[in-house]
Amino acid sequence: MEYKTEELLKRNPFEYTDEDKQVNGCFFQSLKEELIFHYSNNEKYKKFCDKKGFNPIAWDGKYEDIPP
Repeated sequence: MEYKTEELLKRNPFEYTDEDKQVNGCFFQSLKEELIFHYSNNEKYKKFCDKKGFNPIAWDGKYEDIPP
């Protein structure tokens, strides 16, 4: 299985369309993949997210919901 992040890294950063940046697009899928990976594999990040009320597994794609 090729991860969306690997697909994203193979592309020219200036060729992304608005569609790529939407919920079903490559950028969104890659970002969600990375957030879930860190949430599942980093206890400190998981605690931080839980404290902020952010669960990347259930995230609906609103970028402003990602805690800084």
